[in-house]
Amino acid sequence: MAKVDTLIEKYKGQISARTINALNNGDTTKTKKYLEYMCRMWLEIRRAPQVIKPVMEFDSLLPYIENKDIYHSDYSDFNFLFEVIEEAKEIKEEKTFVREEHVDVLIENDRYIMLIPKTHRGSLKYGKGTKWCTSMNDYEGHFRDYSRDGYLIYLSRKNEKRDIWDKVAFYVENDNATFGHVTVYTSNDIEKSDRDFFSSTWDMEDILYIISYIRQYVTYCEYRKHAKDEVKSIKNMLSQIDVTKLIHYKNVLSDENEMFKDVFDTMTEINEKLSKIKV
Repeated sequence: MAKVDTLIEKYKGQISARTINALNNGDTTKTKKYLEYMCRMWLEIRRAPQVIKPVMEFDSLLPYIENKDIYHSDYSDFNFLFEVIEEAKEIKEEKTFVREEHVDVLIENDRYIMLIPKTHRGSLKYGKGTKWCTSMNDYEGHFRDYSRDGYLIYLSRKNEKRDIWDKVAFYVENDNATFGHVTVYTSNDIEKSDRDFFSSTWDMEDILYIISYIRQYVTYCEYRKHAKDEVKSIKNMLSQIDVTKLIHYKNVLSDENEMFKDVFDTMTEINEKLSKIKV
């Protein structure tokens, strides 16, 4: 007799066959190892989806869970299962998080770390415990918008003072990047100015260095953008040289050798200069 049939018989009068079949379909393991546990929990919750989802989440997190026996007496309390799942999620996050893939660290010392989140996952990790919209767990649109439209920088104090300045977000809009205007957000997402940061609980020496670093960093990034635009412009200009047309004109103006000599000398000079650039 199949396990599902055995349990239908066992819980006859307590759980309908339809409900047990729904739980059976929800248990995606080959041996249906969670089916009886689901039946037990259904008797408390009376809603199959609310039973199936956490149990199967528990199964997916087994490598990060110490007590893997869901039939252990501890798991008779469904709330305990939720606690274990949350702990396992945190362990998984720590073990699978590759920092270099998700953030660019600008400064790190024994007092604080300042970084740029490159991904929403990086923003979640280093914005944890704040009310920043860029660190919303269920929506990454704000993070994408802020990252696209400016410079988003997180600062975290390693020795927390348990105040709103333990974690600070700095934001510089692209349009204001060259004017040095820095917006500051405390951990409870209150917008401040960089002047307010000077009266925060951070040490003045650190404040001066951090604000100066942010302004220099943004200025440098803007200069890089400008440099890239210039290189693209030069590339586009060079790509527009119509060599076929130049050869045609050379044939038409066969008596203007000096003119074409100047052209070719100029191109040779450019090529020699470009050859000095290592790529």
